[in-house]
Amino acid sequence: MINKKGQSRGVGKLACFFSGFCLGIIVTALWNEDAFLSIGRTGSESSSTGYLRSIPSYFKAVGESLDQEKAEGPHKAYGRHLLLDVNGVSAQMLDDQEALLELTRNVIKEAGMHLISIRAYSLDPQGVSVAAVLLESHMTIHTWPEHGMALVDLFTCGSQDLSIAYPKIVNGLGGNLRTSDWAIVERGTWKAFDNAETATRPYEVLRDWGSIRHRVYYKISPYQNIQIWEYPMAPKTLVDGQGETNDPFGWPMKNGENVPERRLFLDGVLQSSTFDEAKYHESLVQPAMIAHPTGAKNVAIVGGGEGGTLREVLKHRSVESVTMVELDADVIEGSRLWLGSMNDCSGFGTPNCFDDPRATVVNEDAVSWFRSKFGSDACKSVGVSKFDVIIIDLLDPEELKDFEWGKFLYSEEFFKELSCAVNEDGVIVAQMGEAPDVVYPDKKDAFKNDLLKMVAGVFNRQPFVYDMYVPSFMGEWSYMAVFKNAAAENRWMGSAAFVNLAIRQRLQQAAMPLKYYDGSVQLTLQKIPKQWETLYCFNDPHSVSCRWRDSPSIHDGKWEWGANEQEPFLTTQSSLISGDGIQTVATQDLEENQRIGLWDAASTLKISRSDLEGLKELNDKTHSADYTKLYEILIKYGYFCDGTGEGEMFYMSLLSLHTFNDDACDDNDINVDGQMSNNKDEWDDDDDDKGDRYFGWDPVTVRYAEEHCTETRMREGLKAGQPLLESYGTFATHNEVHRRAWCGK
Repeated sequence: MINKKGQSRGVGKLACFFSGFCLGIIVTALWNEDAFLSIGRTGSESSSTGYLRSIPSYFKAVGESLDQEKAEGPHKAYGRHLLLDVNGVSAQMLDDQEALLELTRNVIKEAGMHLISIRAYSLDPQGVSVAAVLLESHMTIHTWPEHGMALVDLFTCGSQDLSIAYPKIVNGLGGNLRTSDWAIVERGTWKAFDNAETATRPYEVLRDWGSIRHRVYYKISPYQNIQIWEYPMAPKTLVDGQGETNDPFGWPMKNGENVPERRLFLDGVLQSSTFDEAKYHESLVQPAMIAHPTGAKNVAIVGGGEGGTLREVLKHRSVESVTMVELDADVIEGSRLWLGSMNDCSGFGTPNCFDDPRATVVNEDAVSWFRSKFGSDACKSVGVSKFDVIIIDLLDPEELKDFEWGKFLYSEEFFKELSCAVNEDGVIVAQMGEAPDVVYPDKKDAFKNDLLKMVAGVFNRQPFVYDMYVPSFMGEWSYMAVFKNAAAENRWMGSAAFVNLAIRQRLQQAAMPLKYYDGSVQLTLQKIPKQWETLYCFNDPHSVSCRWRDSPSIHDGKWEWGANEQEPFLTTQSSLISGDGIQTVATQDLEENQRIGLWDAASTLKISRSDLEGLKELNDKTHSADYTKLYEILIKYGYFCDGTGEGEMFYMSLLSLHTFNDDACDDNDINVDGQMSNNKDEWDDDDDDKGDRYFGWDPVTVRYAEEHCTETRMREGLKAGQPLLESYGTFATHNEVHRRAWCGK
């Protein structure tokens, strides 16, 4: 595991706090007014005479407090340090010396601290530095108007709750509370170990909510800086003596005591928290493992040094072998010592997952390991056992630019080899980093869109992309799953009850229940989140599907039609073609390219190919006349639709008159298109049937699968009274014999 989750998770830019320049501001502001005034451009200052006159009374008050602490015991070397990066501040505010002075005074006063001296200075060409000497210590503000940012440093040797100062400062500056980074670092005798190594760089704990933390593990490996921090939880609240907690965050408990939260940082970036890692790891592993058609036996994990990914795999009864490739052995060592809940397989394996006889841990970079197993080209390797599931739990794709081997892991060349390294019913799943913004997508996320296009091209299947909010990451995290055949896709699209049954069948008894994942959660993963559609159309607003999505239809604004009359523009009459059925005809003139099938999409019957095949097997087994009739009706009026990221789904118009659209029999007579093509330059071209088997990455098609598969569009203008004719040759369930019978040939 090399810095798996990206720097976007709260890496503060705080170098100025501890640079010689800013230290110089603090020191000279305290003791050398002339030197301070010579730094910048205007030489203005703020008088502090009134504050200086009051110092004796402040010293008296604080002295009385210290005398009380002496009576209670020796005074500890202890302090609290608020570090704050404020974003979204107006340039005018950041260049207003007097406003910043007033804000500083107000914050100090409301925090109950005592101001000795305060100075402000305007910098050249813009920006302001404020330094305040406090009886308790100091406060500084340094601004960058051109970036809309202020960096604030407030340190106190007292016991003030600095968390209340954070929103006051941000609001006082007019900044953005949601995007501003902050941390409160405990300093002094709070440290777990009395040595210099326990000091931490401030950015390593930015955006960690709370004010009590200490480091329990620290090591600089050959690859990275590894730290594990412990965050004691809120005091427990007993309910009826049962050791339950009414804490709103639901802190975990063990033997009636709160279990402290522990977090793993690599190079200062948060990787996992024991508080919510189950949500992250179950979301990564369980959907893919449950989707595998026969139960995965041979699994590979790339990364995942905490052991959580390995733990989730070993919960499955079918698993015989797991190869975990983790470059940094020191991450595993620290996780064994301090992140035991992440690698605990008690009951369904060994007490520690890393020691399970089914598991093989390889401390090697993923590319070297892959080459040693499959040679220079996995697609040409012979006699090598393949995997059923490969799980990639590595760094975020957007961070790949920093690692050549990382770029290769997400390259087209490597994914082609991955497709050859899994069996024909295999599954590949990978974490994809932070999800794009649903309203304002970032151009940097275009890389992920390109990655998904590449994966779709390699596998000739739509990847499934799903997001999960992870509280400790303070954002939604994305995952990608891709399958080699439709059987796994159909399982992915199963009902909540189907998934719940699969969990019971596949997981070992001691591994249940899962903490997060179940059938209802799986339902939320079956549609690609909106932000991926937004990103897709943001990158290519002229794409076929984005324009198709926004194109007008005959239904627009027709709410007055009512629930029982959704298609007044259609009626039926005796078929002029089949001779023994009915056909749909227009009751009004219909325009060329007009979309007329949205009610069909809204009311369609949809089942998977596997369910339809199961119905046929049950019919063959029971010889039930009713089941035979049901199956024949489905085959007669239904059709398969794939390429939409749903597996092979079977559709039949249920409440729509499009059920009775007639077969043109002669393709020259077609006036209605059956599907929107997803690989043409223009969705209104004539030859749109070529797109039915194309599986390029297209989140619009996936999110609008029903509309896509039941799409009815006027290929040409139609007069009232004329029948709607389409080609049944595009429907996989209608073989040539059936078509000839329908067309009377």
